[in-house]
Amino acid sequence: MVSSYLKNPFFKRFNRVLINTIHTNFENNSKQLFERLLTRGSTNKAASQWKNLGFKSANLASQFHKEAYDSWERNLHLLNPEKMFITSVSDSDELFINNKIICKNWKECIKPQILQHAEA
Repeated sequence: MVSSYLKNPFFKRFNRVLINTIHTNFENNSKQLFERLLTRGSTNKAASQWKNLGFKSANLASQFHKEAYDSWERNLHLLNPEKMFITSVSDSDELFINNKIICKNWKECIKPQILQHAEA
């Protein structure tokens, strides 16, 4: 499925491709999806159906989540990327790119920027 998506002619029109894969664990991914659905106006019941990314159990959803990342990484070569980055956040909210810390407590660092854009 990922290879078919990445073979789409849309991607061929770019001369240079940079890839930034954002790693998040299943629990955070599921929680973020639930919160996005609620902010888009979904009912609590409808959003709850996506608690496990739409799967009947957290175990199945976690397996799918892992396979999605694995498949993504196996097929990135199809884009012939010029550079690849991996972004992750530690449990203590440190933001990393390619295993180098770039910001401590990143949520606090971006709040002023988010508020500024919200007021505009």
